[in-house]
Amino acid sequence: MPSPRISLRPFEASDLDALQAVMGNPEVMRFSLSGPKTRTETEDFIKRCRAQYDEFGYSLLAVVDQAENRVIGYCGLYRQEIEGRMELEIGYRLHPGYWGRGIATEAARMIRDSAFANLDQERLISIIEPENAASIAVAKKLGMNFEREFLFKGQRTAYIYAVRKTKGSNQPSPKPRAVIPPARQGGRQL
Repeated sequence: MPSPRISLRPFEASDLDALQAVMGNPEVMRFSLSGPKTRTETEDFIKRCRAQYDEFGYSLLAVVDQAENRVIGYCGLYRQEIEGRMELEIGYRLHPGYWGRGIATEAARMIRDSAFANLDQERLISIIEPENAASIAVAKKLGMNFEREFLFKGQRTAYIYAVRKTKGSNQPSPKPRAVIPPARQGGRQL
């Protein structure tokens, strides 16, 4: 699923060093409940993403800079239980060297469009801490609206931004490139 600047793909074991530069960075992980990740935790993260992709046909995916052929972060879909209800979240993190370029928005838009086109999904969310102005801006550019405040995993106040599949600006583009592999299209709803 490439664009001129980035592509999205499932993680590979060889992505560990590049992803560790993102997930081990305190600035990037400032809004994470668990903080910066160790190398072992990042390796486990990659394994969980692969397992979710194998089971459901979607997951958090590697964001690859096309010009450098380098993993610069992740973006994708993640299953979240919110107050007893399963939700599908669009999540994203990028290396700080790529912040402020619209890359998170570009990747998240590709994920949103593919999820609405290829999964039986009517709603997507993003869970964002109130202080994370950059992620709130990305959510708004995706057509997401503030829905409510809640206590995320009983630990931190967070906002839920949500978008529904509708005719209009939140409808996927006419022919989105699939993030969901063709064998999985029409995949499972939560």
